[in-house]
Amino acid sequence: MAAALVIAGVALCLGVSLSRTTRADDRSRQAAFLDHPDERWRFGVCVSRKRGLISDYDISELQIGWYCDYVFREEISHPQGLEYMQMISTKDELFPLSGDLVDRIEAAAAANPGCLWQIGNEPDCIDQDNNVPGVYAERFHELRGIIKGADPTAQIANGAVVQPTPLRLEWLDRVIEEYYDSYTITFTEQVDVWSIHNQILAENRYETGCRIPPGLPYDEGRPYTREDSDNLDIFISHIQDFRQWMKKYGLEDKSLIVSEYGVLMPEWAGFTADRVNDFMSNSFTYLLNASDPETGCPWDGNRLVQRWAWFSLNENPWDGDPLHPGGFNGALFEWDSSYPGVLTSHGEHWIEFMDDQPFPTPTPSTTPPPPVFDREAEAGSLDGSATVRYDASASECSYVTIPVENGSVSLSHYVTEPGDYLIWARVLSSHDEDTSLRVAVDGGPEFDWDFPGGQAGWVWDRVSERDGADPKTFWLSEGWHDVEFSCGANSARIDTLEFMRWDTEPARDVEPCGEPIPSAVELDLLQGYNLVSLPVIAPGTGIDEALSVAWESISRAYAYDASNPEEPWLVYDKALPPWADTLVDLHSAEGFWVFVDAAGTYTVDGQYPGTTDIQLYQGANLIGYPCTEVRPVANVLAPIEGKWSRIYAYDGTDPSRPWRVNDAGWEDWRNEFTEFEPGKAYWVYVTEDCILSIVN
Repeated sequence: MAAALVIAGVALCLGVSLSRTTRADDRSRQAAFLDHPDERWRFGVCVSRKRGLISDYDISELQIGWYCDYVFREEISHPQGLEYMQMISTKDELFPLSGDLVDRIEAAAAANPGCLWQIGNEPDCIDQDNNVPGVYAERFHELRGIIKGADPTAQIANGAVVQPTPLRLEWLDRVIEEYYDSYTITFTEQVDVWSIHNQILAENRYETGCRIPPGLPYDEGRPYTREDSDNLDIFISHIQDFRQWMKKYGLEDKSLIVSEYGVLMPEWAGFTADRVNDFMSNSFTYLLNASDPETGCPWDGNRLVQRWAWFSLNENPWDGDPLHPGGFNGALFEWDSSYPGVLTSHGEHWIEFMDDQPFPTPTPSTTPPPPVFDREAEAGSLDGSATVRYDASASECSYVTIPVENGSVSLSHYVTEPGDYLIWARVLSSHDEDTSLRVAVDGGPEFDWDFPGGQAGWVWDRVSERDGADPKTFWLSEGWHDVEFSCGANSARIDTLEFMRWDTEPARDVEPCGEPIPSAVELDLLQGYNLVSLPVIAPGTGIDEALSVAWESISRAYAYDASNPEEPWLVYDKALPPWADTLVDLHSAEGFWVFVDAAGTYTVDGQYPGTTDIQLYQGANLIGYPCTEVRPVANVLAPIEGKWSRIYAYDGTDPSRPWRVNDAGWEDWRNEFTEFEPGKAYWVYVTEDCILSIVN
């Protein structure tokens, strides 16, 4: 950038990590970035907020995954499902921090749990945050404490240096030394994601460029010239040098983002559109493919860089007028065009590059969701004098009896696609007497439904209306629907309820039982960390009993108590004395990190619950899935629709891409998992305290 480098840091609202109760040698599972269905998630842009907002441009054709606009925000725009990166400056003018600024930081962190916050914007540059190493260490420590206090799940990135030259790496070394001297804490352990800029600028104390890092005694560093601004060899060497620096500190398993780079020099200086576009293509190709088994990130196929951001989306160019300096090359949109915006030649080239890449085609969700969800009546909401009874003649050994006197039971069902539906139910019929129920759907008028005559015992029947159509058809919109049954004649009994399309019938495979049916869940545990739940255990089961089948292989376990944001992590560790363990009992509603010394398949016996109410707290919650069957995410979370924002699942069988995400605001093709599975656990982010009821 010329004399005043306006290069911003970035921070993604991503992922989850374990707290500092985890050991340093377990860092590999704390990867901050989550893979999307293809490589587009890696591409980002920097938005010059002085020229316009992300919403001022139609970015759909760019096929990018994230963006930054140089500030932190409480209310974040996510067009096209883009992720956003927070950044907070460490300039002198902001310190000491005012109470109002602290409040705004805390509000932004609390409102956007799981974000990655970059602390500092080029603190190594006198034209930017301009911090000597000791000052930066102090301000980093203060800001990190504020952010983590408001959101314990927040991820923290260092302030990106202008370019990872030897001078800048020495400045970082001094930050590490100063931090430990002041706090006796290792700075590198306080950083979850490492960030650099990769501009190519001259290092000279008295000339334009990026000057000499504050606090260093040198007058000159790398003597880059203006012609080097698009030198791919230098660009590559910077990446390799910084990854080597990370290896020196044992940080290979940490993510590296290039949070801003581009070609800053103007067209009138010889950096034509074709020249800039060539650098864009060549650098993108390198970043997509560069790997090294010695220094690369092991969970990402040993890639050197996980994400990068092009400068810029909308900066205005400098036309060479010395009376109006400022502006930089490489913008994708004409900054002053109105929505949807006018693409520059750089923007058009970007789209061509993305269209030409052999990215995997996202697999659409072509398999329709099941047309029905079984709803055991005993798991419905019981009103009036309806009671839950247990009887050897009902499936799962339990059923609902509706007494003659004014009893009723309401059963809820989620419809995934609008259309005409039949309601099937498994009911107890009689040879000798009429049996019936009164039925109302979604609060509508009641009608009489007579059970089949001439049959005895539990039978399947379609809901019909006396003297009316048999069966009765209901047009149902997508969403939850309530069916209320009240007594008609002879204390009718009803068990399983199903909503079916006209050409579908229930499986009819629900068989009576004499005793409660024992259940079991198989856990395929890998060596290392596993994110699991135990849906069949009774409430308050001791950890040694719950995990007895794998006890010899388990060395430690963690649970997350979202009701205690100050100290949310509970830990059990065989290496600790018993009094130090805070994780004592396990619950089917909870999720757990379990560290296993030897891989194996383990069967946990118990009994699935009927209905489980899980208390969720604003922000991150680690929950189990106490259910016998695989179900779509939309159905499971329908009771808290509008209150959840994002869910994460963990797949340890794919160490290069272990995290999977489902975002409430994303289009279906972007979500990487669409179903809840028994035995697995999930991070669920909610915008307010609420209760999630899971019906088995």
